[in-house]
Amino acid sequence: MSMLQFFIAVDVTVVNIALPSIGANYGVDGHTLTWVVVGYTITGGGLLMLGGRLCDLLGRRRTLLAGTTLFGAASLLAGLAPSFPVLVAARLLQ
Repeated sequence: MSMLQFFIAVDVTVVNIALPSIGANYGVDGHTLTWVVVGYTITGGGLLMLGGRLCDLLGRRRTLLAGTTLFGAASLLAGLAPSFPVLVAARLLQ
């Protein structure tokens, strides 16, 4: 659990530091760029209760492994995103 929390903290830190470069690479302004951060925060906070319920139904270990796999795949997609909408979608999946 500590390692997963570390990955999340690193992800948030790296994205915040890279925001100017992300904006320059995709040609988006600061207002639009906020979706990279906000999309991650909204879905992360909004799905906490669903995650708890899935733990009740499926088990903690299975839910943790599924969530970690989804986070890793979405992180890979975000790193390889060819366009800004794909990047935002990947951040929502994270």
